[in-house]
Amino acid sequence: MNNFSNNEKEKLFSTTMIVIISFTLAKLLLHIVTIQNYGIFRDEFYYLACADYVDFGYVDHPPLSIWILSLIKSIFGDSIFALRIFPAIIGSLTVFISGIIAKELGGKIFSIIISMIAVIISPLYLALHHYYSMNSIDILIWTVSFFLLIKIIKTEKPKYWILLGFCIGLGILNKLSPIFLCFGLFIGLIFTNNRKFFFTKWLWICLGIALLFFIPYLIWNVTHNFASLEFMKNASLYKNYKSSPLEYILGQIINMNPVTFPLWIFGIIFFLISKNNSSLRIFGITYLTILVVFILTSGKTYYLSPIYTILFAGGAIFIENIFIKFQKIKIAILGVLMALGLLVIPFGLPILPVDTFINYSKKTGFIPPKEEKNKQNAILPSHFQDMFGWEEMTLEVVKVYNTLSSDEKANCIIYGENYGEAGAIKYFGKKYNICEVVSGHNNFYYWFPENKKVDVVIAIVKSQKKESFESVFEEVTEVSKYTTNYYSSMENNLSIYLCKKPKYSMKELKEKIKKFI
Repeated sequence: MNNFSNNEKEKLFSTTMIVIISFTLAKLLLHIVTIQNYGIFRDEFYYLACADYVDFGYVDHPPLSIWILSLIKSIFGDSIFALRIFPAIIGSLTVFISGIIAKELGGKIFSIIISMIAVIISPLYLALHHYYSMNSIDILIWTVSFFLLIKIIKTEKPKYWILLGFCIGLGILNKLSPIFLCFGLFIGLIFTNNRKFFFTKWLWICLGIALLFFIPYLIWNVTHNFASLEFMKNASLYKNYKSSPLEYILGQIINMNPVTFPLWIFGIIFFLISKNNSSLRIFGITYLTILVVFILTSGKTYYLSPIYTILFAGGAIFIENIFIKFQKIKIAILGVLMALGLLVIPFGLPILPVDTFINYSKKTGFIPPKEEKNKQNAILPSHFQDMFGWEEMTLEVVKVYNTLSSDEKANCIIYGENYGEAGAIKYFGKKYNICEVVSGHNNFYYWFPENKKVDVVIAIVKSQKKESFESVFEEVTEVSKYTTNYYSSMENNLSIYLCKKPKYSMKELKEKIKKFI
């Protein structure tokens, strides 16, 4: 590029930016046209409930994503479009930064396009950018952190250390996964010539800035008996599926789209054997370090997903360098990546009508990796099956509620066994003017009305038998069953109990239903 004239450089830069922006907008458009397909996801109901109780922390996550959602909700409401346009924008920004990273690493148009397409066609990224959660923010945080670290390696300018501190700090305020990123980078610093940064003040200033963002969540946990630690322990013991090392690696291949597997493998190789700049080895070492940590600690397969944006960029440049003089081969690689990648998109994004998708899924045999023990294989992957049946379930509860007298309604609460059930009934129940909805699951535990006078409880549950309610209430009647075609066994065949005359106070009952998992 040094042999180009200034005009040629400006033209190339302009062309590059047009390409990057075009793919960024394509990603955004893809999510906008499917934004209302299927229904609201289980966790979105919980996030919406959390947004009504703005705090410095929650049992199962730090507060940033809830602060953002509370702002969105106050301005735009809680429609499905208002809920999902933010992760769609975040996803498109991730594609944008991914293109910039490839460019910053010295990639030309081919490698920039390849790296951005790989991000776009990842079924996991598509899913996480379709519904609201902290995970879409997490992926962007990691991607921006990689960009800033590249700038630090190339320029050593202090301003990038400060920006990196703010970026990682915001990431920790959103989700704790950047702690694993920091550990991986720490190992990477030790085993590369980047260890020189340990002897500068700016690395420690960066770390100090990041730790400042952790303080609100730490204070919340101190004042709530370290509820998050209890949640993480229970999730590890009773909820998270423990993958074997082979299953975990296969999960990475499936999550990121099998057609991109050679790309990110080449990315690891590119960074580990980089001759032009050995400082870039930090990214390869960071990946391998975090991979080993998650395998040893039984982390969910999607926990590693934010790191692949940098690997895609490295792999694209590796391929570009190999076939730099073979334009037809590069075009063929691009065509194969797009063609095969498109076949997997319906598994991440609800682009097909549900019945069409079920038939398509059966024909392809594509099965997402298992993440939780209690979620069995069903006709839909979990991130799709958890978008169906919630309003119908709420209507069943409303029917029971409407059988009560006025006095019974005045002293009634509705109990959902988990935050999905409670959150959905709370969301859809507003238009039916039902009573307060409670649960003992995660942060719903802290919202339980322990001082309220309660004579009647409508409970919708899966795992609890009638006998368990009879030990708590004088009168227990199973009044209805709720069944749906799309749910896994976790949410199918739910019982609805009408429970009267509690034997315990609400404060005592609150402790009986507590469930941090």
